[in-house]
Amino acid sequence: DYATKRINIPGKFEYLSKALCFVREGERISLEPNSDVIALRVMPSLDKPFQALVDATSNYGHACCEQTAAIMLSACAMYSFAGDNLNRRSNAEGIIIAGVRRENSMWLKGRGFKMYPDSPNNPHDYYGPKAARYLWNLSLLKEIGRPSPALAKAIEEGLEMAKDATTAYKLDWPPKNPNNCEEAYMAVRFGNSAKEQALKIVRKYADNSKSQLAPAVNDHYYGGAVGRRAEAAFAAATLFRAGASLDHINALALTNKVVKDLGENGRLYSTIDSVAAIALMSELQAAKVVGGSGKLEINGQRVSRAEAINTADKIETINVTEGVIPVEITRVIEEDWASFNGLQIKVLLEKDGRNQRQINIGDAINLKVKLDSGYKVGDLLWVCLPEALSRVIGGGQVKKFSIDFEGKDEVAISLAATSITINREGGISPQHFAVCVRNMFEEERGASAGLLEVTVVPPNGSSSNSILGRALVAFRNLFS
Repeated sequence: DYATKRINIPGKFEYLSKALCFVREGERISLEPNSDVIALRVMPSLDKPFQALVDATSNYGHACCEQTAAIMLSACAMYSFAGDNLNRRSNAEGIIIAGVRRENSMWLKGRGFKMYPDSPNNPHDYYGPKAARYLWNLSLLKEIGRPSPALAKAIEEGLEMAKDATTAYKLDWPPKNPNNCEEAYMAVRFGNSAKEQALKIVRKYADNSKSQLAPAVNDHYYGGAVGRRAEAAFAAATLFRAGASLDHINALALTNKVVKDLGENGRLYSTIDSVAAIALMSELQAAKVVGGSGKLEINGQRVSRAEAINTADKIETINVTEGVIPVEITRVIEEDWASFNGLQIKVLLEKDGRNQRQINIGDAINLKVKLDSGYKVGDLLWVCLPEALSRVIGGGQVKKFSIDFEGKDEVAISLAATSITINREGGISPQHFAVCVRNMFEEERGASAGLLEVTVVPPNGSSSNSILGRALVAFRNLFS
């Protein structure tokens, strides 16, 4: 028996992403030489990618006021589309109840939401309103059966916060005069008074997108790829919700711009665009755009949709001759933290208050990372440790993890030196680790300090001729 595992250079990763593409009648998709696309597969339905999107968003690892509300919004979708799956419905209920409790810790009654539970009591003027609007999705659960007493109580508490915060931020609910695609979708999803204005906004956006003139996201907090995906997703969702068949062509074109960026975990880069994608996928399901038999050719051969779905052959080309066919696209994605260089960061390994890169086995040390260029909402620290260092949590040694700066310019993490940096000859040589800063809302914002060295030695500081060093080499060779 044997096992294999791919070993990555710290801060440099390779993984598979399964994104989507909706291929319409008269369109063709194929594997291209020297492309990062390695496989195509005809999907039977949207159930699995939608479930993956919802699950990944509801399991998001960080929770400011906006992210907490986004997690609850995705749990509402999980609950709504659970059908007879009681386990998924129960899981969604637990997420909502816990989310309401955490959101309540950031609620400033009559003023809005602060960013984090430990933040100063100042309402956030951008992410607070987003959280308030997300929370209104809890009202959709009232239409589904009879929620448990605990869930019913959480729904009422969440809606109370939503009502109070929208009033505090002077927001119309539903939006009466939408100004962008997100507000346009909320206007048609939760009310009908602004439907024509909403459609005018998203149709203009769709028309401009064809000529690459889609309005730039003029936003102080997020923009770039996240903003473009979010607006495109809400525009497409609005067009599907409106129900006009002529709008479906534009909506599918916008949809493809969004779902091509689904990551390895099934969601988009942030909660901002993932929430928009959940709205899009919900409306795509409800509009039944994908369905029926459809007609297509696989590798030049005419086949039924059922045959295409079940084929074991490698698919090189797909030609659609009738209907809309969802295709799963598997790509190889490479992530290199060294490519992030837009910020200035300082990294220290401290023992007894002093920066040290040579430490003793068993030492407790602090990894300190400071944002020299200053904190921006959403900044997140990623750490990839070598064999010799570990973050010990619950008895386990964690090697890759992320930490939210939560409004501060500096973060300190307790680590332990858990093994000696010994080489094959029994000598002591350094190992390398990597840290980077990424922003949870702004995909383009990041920084890395490159590969950093650390040396861990036995307690007496000796190296290759130490008894412990020779013993460790012998022990390792025994199992080589």
